[in-house]
Amino acid sequence: MDIASLVVCLDDSRRSHHLIAVAVSLAAAYRASLLALHVDIASPDDPSAGSDVIRRAFLGAIDDAPIEGRWRASHRDNVSREARAGDIVIVGQAGWGATASDRLHRLGGCLLRVGRPVLVIPEHGWIRHRPGDHVLVAWNGSRQSTRALRDALPLLRRAASVRLVEFGEGRSSRSPGGVPVQDMLPWLARHGVDARSFTRVLGPDEDAGEAVLSYAADAGADLIVSGAYGHGPHREAVFGGVTRTLLRSMTLPVLFSH
Repeated sequence: MDIASLVVCLDDSRRSHHLIAVAVSLAAAYRASLLALHVDIASPDDPSAGSDVIRRAFLGAIDDAPIEGRWRASHRDNVSREARAGDIVIVGQAGWGATASDRLHRLGGCLLRVGRPVLVIPEHGWIRHRPGDHVLVAWNGSRQSTRALRDALPLLRRAASVRLVEFGEGRSSRSPGGVPVQDMLPWLARHGVDARSFTRVLGPDEDAGEAVLSYAADAGADLIVSGAYGHGPHREAVFGGVTRTLLRSMTLPVLFSH
């Protein structure tokens, strides 16, 4: 699989300019088409044409890049369906909604329902326009973890360094029947990815999500790859502990896959 199409979800916030820069940079690197969905919170039957400022910023950015780009207004209830047109969906950490809780649940609902890998860009801090030079893969051998590794292959092939890290309580945090982290290295090598494996033992009261973020910072990673764990409809999404921590406290982009 390669990246042939991207979708970026925008709103009227100033952070959308940053999302545009990330999306255009990635699309240019992979020669992919780019669809911008302006997420409107009005009536689902009458989405607006979107913020004119953000629309002009997007059209100006694609004019200066060798990519095909399109703009579409979308209601927030339709994002998960319409975003399936992309190989990767790019969203902001703040999500979209009337309150902080609503925004988190709508963002989480997109992760669980869209059926595509979702690249979440942190709300605060400087992010390089094309994350993925130094990648940390959070591994536990589960289906979601395996899916995330597979979905990240196009990014991993271009990375300067890839670390697969198993975060363990005691001997291992591996899911029942899960594949040991070191066993994935030959598979990655056959797909053109030179990776290294590590194990990080957690303390008895240590939060696994915080450990992932701390390890990524210490390793100089500019992208985390993780399975997205959770269930429930988009208004009542229930997340696993690591997913919830990453969504709330991320300090660098995270590629989630469910």
